[in-house]
Amino acid sequence: MLKPKKLLFWILFGIVAFQLFEYVKVQTEGDVIAYKRLAKAIMKNDDYVIKDASAGELAAKILTTQTGREELFHGSDILMTYYNVKSRKVSADQNSVSLVVEQVSRVNPPGFDTLWGEKEVRLKHAVQLVKRDQDWIIKSFDDPAIDMAPTGGGHKSELRLFLDL
Repeated sequence: MLKPKKLLFWILFGIVAFQLFEYVKVQTEGDVIAYKRLAKAIMKNDDYVIKDASAGELAAKILTTQTGREELFHGSDILMTYYNVKSRKVSADQNSVSLVVEQVSRVNPPGFDTLWGEKEVRLKHAVQLVKRDQDWIIKSFDDPAIDMAPTGGGHKSELRLFLDL
């Protein structure tokens, strides 16, 4: 017979283990990895990967919005970036996926030099992916920087953009 203290410990351990398993399972799905690949290429301004990972004229649209994206970070040094998958909806035929992902970047503004990052920049992306020959291709990519670019509307209030500045 387990004592109540030990039983509580095992219940908490089971909950933590399940949450960790679910996190790893979602973060290692093929579609999420394809999104992360595109998001990292956008951060590094890697034209080849952006063109390879996206469909049609989406790559050109992403590449023309780099100035808007740079404005989001206000010249800060990006220390680390991680991704929170808010929702993931798979179609019935398993050939398309809709993701809502929050990209969180820890940054140091000019003049700061901290290990973890003085500020946090959060961007919400809505992404649609389709499967082509066992590969996931980005069909649409809703990025706050697209709206802030010179060709965009510039409606910051309509973006789900949270700056901790």
